[in-house]
Amino acid sequence: MVSPNTSSCKLVDDDHLIAKGWKKRYIADPRMAREAKDNYETLGYEVHFEPFDSENVEEECQGCRMVLEKFVTVYTRK
Repeated sequence: MVSPNTSSCKLVDDDHLIAKGWKKRYIADPRMAREAKDNYETLGYEVHFEPFDSENVEEECQGCRMVLEKFVTVYTRK
């Protein structure tokens, strides 16, 4: 039997963007991020994509780095 992954893996927030009023929503592949942008803008949000910074991956999450480097972080603000 395989044990469930109990890692508390967490990506580090960009404090600079948070301080400017941006809220981190999630990490997505570029196609999904573009769809999200359209939806958020319809709701009146500004949308900002930040290339995924693999240096912001905590030590126990290094195995995910190669996959996540293809993604972007989606931030929004009113």
